[in-house]
Amino acid sequence: MKRALAMLAFCLISSTVEASSDFSGYFQLRYRYEFLDNFGVNFYGPAQKIGPAQDAFILQRLRAAMKWGLTENALFSLGIQDSRAFDLGIQDERFFASALGRPNNPYKEYTEPYDVYLHLKNIGLENLTMKIGRQSLRYGDNRIFGPGEWGNSGRYLWDAAVFSFKKGRNFLDILFGANKINDPEVLSWRHRHHFNAIGSYSHIELSQGLFLEPFMVFKFDRHESYKGEDGKGDYFPLSPGARISGELPLDFFYDLTFVLQRGTYGADTIRAYAVHALIGKGFSNSFLRPVISAEYSYATGDGDPEDGVRETFDGVFGAKDLMYGRMNLFDWSNLEDLQLNLELSPIKSLLIKAELHQFWLASDKDGWSLNPGLYRDKSGGSGYDVGVELDVVIKWDIKELIPKRYGKMEVQTGYGHFLPGGFVERAADTKAADWCFFQVTHRFDL
Repeated sequence: MKRALAMLAFCLISSTVEASSDFSGYFQLRYRYEFLDNFGVNFYGPAQKIGPAQDAFILQRLRAAMKWGLTENALFSLGIQDSRAFDLGIQDERFFASALGRPNNPYKEYTEPYDVYLHLKNIGLENLTMKIGRQSLRYGDNRIFGPGEWGNSGRYLWDAAVFSFKKGRNFLDILFGANKINDPEVLSWRHRHHFNAIGSYSHIELSQGLFLEPFMVFKFDRHESYKGEDGKGDYFPLSPGARISGELPLDFFYDLTFVLQRGTYGADTIRAYAVHALIGKGFSNSFLRPVISAEYSYATGDGDPEDGVRETFDGVFGAKDLMYGRMNLFDWSNLEDLQLNLELSPIKSLLIKAELHQFWLASDKDGWSLNPGLYRDKSGGSGYDVGVELDVVIKWDIKELIPKRYGKMEVQTGYGHFLPGGFVERAADTKAADWCFFQVTHRFDL
């Protein structure tokens, strides 16, 4: 009740404050209908009875924030987020995380602080800024730090301090913070965070159209809830790496990322790595303006379940909703993904994208990232082949069809089909899975 009243008061205040040179804000409302057949957020097939064999539900997410320019070099933001799910077949208790001691729900979280921060510019140096408070973190292609926007409650939202030094298009960010847990019942500032992090991410323009992004992330959790092969303990992975992207003649482009991972998981030693590579070509002067590309994603898996060495790569804090199939059956962990893409844009505001994925396990003795504790064959007898996924997503920005004073609106719809391979057939179910959605997002800026 208190959260509902706070949300109502915030909306009333937002609607009565007049815009001025030192005030801005936004109001965003998103609705999405989803239909899932033969899979769910952490299960595949009906046999495990984690959720229904078919599920159809509606997701609602409200975000709103007011921003005040306190001085020329100081900005304060105060916002909220409210995430709800209607007719969801999975019961809330299924999202209770025993390692966290509380729920962590990707669909529901009621009236939480969002975009609550103080942003200070020119602190000591002309190009040095600091942003402290609740905020989203995103860099590069969102593979190392991404907010996970597709998730209704957001995959990663941070209470952090970020120091940023910028010069032109180049920057160096240093951050200290922790990402929150999505508990629908308890305000996030009243319980523990999930992971802590200390890290850096930089962007360097080496030449026209060529960019280098070195990074280093120290991710840790001191709650001794991680059970390795040699015993329980804390979690301390260190992930240094770099991304390089650029443009080539004839509208070719490329993107490469490499991450090394070392540290400890419980009593085990971490030795893991991951790579991503993309090559593509655009045809900007052709009918439908097609873009074709091929991608390869690889993340190590554990090859020996009894040697006290953890080779399973952890996807740091990266988004996965746009990366490894749109059905969210995979994370950047024990994964080999060969992907082909075709993008069409008949008009500037309309994008049609088709993806074809072939998935394998990097190690046949490690688990499937959808639910590695449940879907794992330590003998390796179930093989490497996880399956094939085809996705088609259409995104239409319809702001041209509505008056500017009514804000912006975007419509998305899509379909995905997953055909299981030998590993899934043995470990989970032999039936194919299907997914479709329809989403409308409206945003109004003050």
